[in-house]
Amino acid sequence: MRILDTVAGVLAAGLLLLGLLLLALQLLAPSVLAAWGVQDAAGPTWGRVVAHVAVGVAGEVVVGLRARWSTSARAGADATVIVLSLAVLWWGWWS
Repeated sequence: MRILDTVAGVLAAGLLLLGLLLLALQLLAPSVLAAWGVQDAAGPTWGRVVAHVAVGVAGEVVVGLRARWSTSARAGADATVIVLSLAVLWWGWWS
């Protein structure tokens, strides 16, 4: 059970951090790139940024609340966080 808790916690925190970094880049990149003379650049798009942040926040909520849950509920919540995190990572970076 500790392994599931750890993996879900690391994925949730990492996805939230990555989502916030992508959000900052999405907001700052146009002005920075324009200052460097770069006209067009492909960014992560807002959908991918929102997906990273949303799943990261939801995962952190689950991590914060799971201490009061039964073992089977914790395992299900951890598995859900892991699957959603991996799905968002795949969709955001490799699709």
